[in-house]
Amino acid sequence: MRGMGPERTEAESALVAALVEVHRAKRRRAAERDPAGTRERILEHFERRGQRLRGERLVTSELIVRLFETNGALAPRRAQQELEIVGAAGYSAAGRLRVTNRSEARAAFELVVGDVIDGEHRPRVALSPPAGTLDPGETRLVRVEAGLWDFAAGERVTLPVECRWPTGADRLWLVILALPPTDVR
Repeated sequence: MRGMGPERTEAESALVAALVEVHRAKRRRAAERDPAGTRERILEHFERRGQRLRGERLVTSELIVRLFETNGALAPRRAQQELEIVGAAGYSAAGRLRVTNRSEARAAFELVVGDVIDGEHRPRVALSPPAGTLDPGETRLVRVEAGLWDFAAGERVTLPVECRWPTGADRLWLVILALPPTDVR
């Protein structure tokens, strides 16, 4: 076919008209099979999608608000601490550590002694009390006692003591040093 200019013949015009009519008939049959129509289905799809996205936005906003409103109930990040206790080789050494509830709610804690990180011997470590419950802001002193019966003078051991809370855990590095019996005051 040639362009739309004056050179178009009547046969070409009739052919174009027939093709347009075939296309329109095809669209009418599609519309009869699908009464809602393609345009309406597309609009419905995007309307449902928009409603779902608005709902997700509301839920997300509510979660963010709840998270920041409960910020006071979450305990602040715990500081890493170290406790060094010194005792005579062949005896025991003792010290104290302080456990503080930094949250705004009553909370239970449990102290757990980990494996030796640095050193030869594993001392027997006793914690008194090993667990408890504290009110918001309350502090409790815990006695730490380590048996140095198998230790030689100058021997040092490091092991972790973890204070477990419902919201996380604090870690204390317990360093135990055994001195000759004459050097201990």
